[in-house]
Amino acid sequence: MDTCVEIFRLTVANRNVQNMLRDPTQKFDVVISEWLYSELYAGFAAVYDCPNIWLSTLEPHWMVLRLLDEIPNPAYMPDSLSSKSPPLRFMERVEELYNSIKGRFVA
Repeated sequence: MDTCVEIFRLTVANRNVQNMLRDPTQKFDVVISEWLYSELYAGFAAVYDCPNIWLSTLEPHWMVLRLLDEIPNPAYMPDSLSSKSPPLRFMERVEELYNSIKGRFVA
């Protein structure tokens, strides 16, 4: 995740992106933001007063699905970083619940 955050930071700090953000004549109909463990690019839609469309190249999981609605039940939808896949045994469900709680409040 540190790599993802660094990529976002470098993108926003890029001179061309900074010039685009500072140019008041720029207009966009929509912003398509890639979600990769960060909602940073959602701010572009606010700057340009246009809709934001999320794009995720990861399989659906609670971190990205929470942008659309409530997080899914971790007993049926493991974390994207998890090596487990449904159907989950009881202890695996407990582990996935712990991971989603930890990820939601610690990260």
